Amino acid sequence: MMDKSIEISKGVTIEDYELLCDNKNKAEIAEMVYNRFYDRYLKPFSFANDDFKKNYKNGFSMMASACLLIETYMAFQYGAKSTKGKGKKYFKNFFNEEPEFEIFKDISTNNGKNTIPYKFYYNIRCGIMHQGETNEGWTITRKKDSPLFDKTTFQINAHKFQKELDNVLLRYKNELQTKDWTDEIWINLVRKMDYVIKNCKKVEL
Repeated sequence: MMDKSIEISKGVTIEDYELLCDNKNKAEIAEMVYNRFYDRYLKPFSFANDDFKKNYKNGFSMMASACLLIETYMAFQYGAKSTKGKGKKYFKNFFNEEPEFEIFKDISTNNGKNTIPYKFYYNIRCGIMHQGETNEGWTITRKKDSPLFDKTTFQINAHKFQKELDNVLLRYKNELQTKDWTDEIWINLVRKMDYVIKNCKKVEL
């Protein structure tokens, strides 16, 4: 049996979400989805405390969270049940489609392993998620004067990367609020949320 009191975003239960869908309340659903993303993946690093910033905040954990967010966001974009076996493709599509990350865009024609999206996926996403380190000399910084991405040194600015991710989420929220309920963006979101809710159901051991 499904417990519909489970929160799927802060302050929003499964029951609340289903009622919002029944009423086709696009504004509140869009806000719910934005908060689900922001609160879980970006907000933990926005704590305005000097001790936290100096002694606890870390670029590796920021980028690990950013990579989780990208996969989650793309699953919502495509209405996918999971990202298993699709990660490399999703990261490539993300960098090619989101204007905030144009510097990571694949401009080659051979679709090979030496493209920036491919290298990011293996050297940042897989390196951090599977080994707790980056590969092939790729580095992460939090220095304010560093660019989002330096193609010469392969250095990524974690602060700016997360800031641009938030801009992507805000644009996504705006698109949800303005697009028609029958648009593909909504069809895929509702499909993904159906999977999310099914995963909340307890399975007996």
